[in-house]
Amino acid sequence: MKPAARLGLRLAWGSPGQRGRSVLVAIACALSAFVLLAVTASVRAETQSFVGQYAAAELQRLNLAVLATVALPTLALAASVGRLSATVRDRRLAGLRLLGVSPAETRLTAAVEAVVAALVGAVVGAVAFVALRPVLAGVRLVTAERTAAQLDPGWLGWLLALVGVPLAVVAVAVIPVRTDISSAVATANRADARRPSLWRAAPLALGLALCAVVRIQKPDNLGGAWGTVVLAGVTLVGLGIVLIVPVFVRLTADLLLRVATRPSLLVAARRLQAQPAGVTRTVAALMIGVFVVVGARGVLVAFETTPQYLEAKRSLESEQRLWTTASVAETPRAIEEGRALPGARSVTALPVVQLAEPGVDPNGSPPGGYIGNALVATCADLRRVAPQLRGCVDGRPTNLWPVGDRDLVARATVQSRSVGAEVPVVGTPVQARGEDPLGQNFAMVIPPSAPGIAALLPRTDRDVRVVAGPGRDLIEGPSPDANHAFLSSADLGSYDFVESLRRALWTVAGTILALGLLGLAITLIDRALVRRRELTSLRLVGTSPGTLRGAQWWEAALPIVAGGVLSVLAGALAGSAYLTPAAPEIGYPWGAVTGLLAAIAAGAVVVAALTAVATTTRIRPEEIRVE
Repeated sequence: MKPAARLGLRLAWGSPGQRGRSVLVAIACALSAFVLLAVTASVRAETQSFVGQYAAAELQRLNLAVLATVALPTLALAASVGRLSATVRDRRLAGLRLLGVSPAETRLTAAVEAVVAALVGAVVGAVAFVALRPVLAGVRLVTAERTAAQLDPGWLGWLLALVGVPLAVVAVAVIPVRTDISSAVATANRADARRPSLWRAAPLALGLALCAVVRIQKPDNLGGAWGTVVLAGVTLVGLGIVLIVPVFVRLTADLLLRVATRPSLLVAARRLQAQPAGVTRTVAALMIGVFVVVGARGVLVAFETTPQYLEAKRSLESEQRLWTTASVAETPRAIEEGRALPGARSVTALPVVQLAEPGVDPNGSPPGGYIGNALVATCADLRRVAPQLRGCVDGRPTNLWPVGDRDLVARATVQSRSVGAEVPVVGTPVQARGEDPLGQNFAMVIPPSAPGIAALLPRTDRDVRVVAGPGRDLIEGPSPDANHAFLSSADLGSYDFVESLRRALWTVAGTILALGLLGLAITLIDRALVRRRELTSLRLVGTSPGTLRGAQWWEAALPIVAGGVLSVLAGALAGSAYLTPAAPEIGYPWGAVTGLLAAIAAGAVVVAALTAVATTTRIRPEEIRVE
């Protein structure tokens, strides 16, 4: 073994402080490896549950997006812990250069010092995942519980955990190493007082402009050029929220200096003015993760507003609605079968007629002039089978589809074929409002009192509707003894898929928030401890401990809150840019991200409080002598 490598091993377990740092690195790497393996395995297992229902390429992209979103803050946690006491270590390694150690050997020493604890932690995390895999397999994310064998992270998960995590630690340990002592000390003690360039705002401004264009123009779809515009806008916004944080923090610090009267706020503002980008590198991974989660929440709305999803949700939470079509002779038997269904609350049979344009044959090939079926019912009947609908007026037709006010005729229907003479639909129709469980089957509701309609009723088919208690049993498995197949417009497969996306989204959000705030807390506490000399100087000139704690609190909380708010707003705009072509009448679900904003604010308070504790340690005599 090379002497430089042996020196790295000795430094990894040298002084008590260094041993504590190595233990923290090992713990962070174990947690990172465990999270990466668990998330990768869970995503793969959920993806396999829907292989037969959705495009494999789309699921693969979804899989990679979730992994990338979780991997970024996870690796950032390991990397930030790997840079603990960076100033002290850089000075020590720069001292080795003065003793004649070559730059390559110095970096080898730094790499070995970091990789030992990182590898141990990654292996411990992997062993913990294998040991706890049966427990994780029993956790129901969306689909049914899985076996331990199905919870397989695949080669990508093992590569990220056992190679990616140690590499992240080694990279941050090796890249910043100074090659001379004067450079290390000067850089560690110098404040970057330069004002951040306003060019940092250019990507965000351009991205916001592109997303705003999509919101204003409201294209019908995202094909071709519009898809490129949305992709470019979302990418630029994601890059811009990271770049603009120092500018925003500097402007906030300038404003704080103008209005602040408390000494703690003044000290915090001066520190943020001097180093506005001091925490940006640490908070960037958290911001990107939050941005992706909030944007994806907007995309999810397009799935949650489809009629199939809404009907499935109603079936599971409120009531199951099933229907079948029967001839006049078969209607009594169909009603009996409907009443025999488990949990059936009501069964209603209403006549069905066909709508067409006047003077055409709906039975032709192709069926020219066919508009759709119409239900013959009173407003009382309509309230019974579709209580969510509003706007029905007795004696007037009710449009369920936007068929307008054109001339239409109705005919009796027998086994889906129109028969008999045409009957003009008389009366100006009203447009129904509210959630419509009938709209997928019927274009219009015609009152039985309309002229000529009564002549069609003795021979036309009946729509038999069953309302039962909530659940999925009647939708998934109707009675095998029934002559009539009761159908439902609820798509439980689509509902399960959307719910899997929703739960995966908030699981990812919680993981990102926990890992990001943990990394921020560790980094900011270490940064506060490195400032011992600065704190000692302030204490010697009479600054109270409470003022120092307050200054540290504001300095830590402000970048987290600013970054969180910016990432949430940017993510909401990016999500709404996608949502506009898919469902232009639907706004972004701000209520869904309110909890995330509250969690970010609470996390900022906790992290700031922890970092403030680091400023309350007693001043040692040797620190006074140095000052």
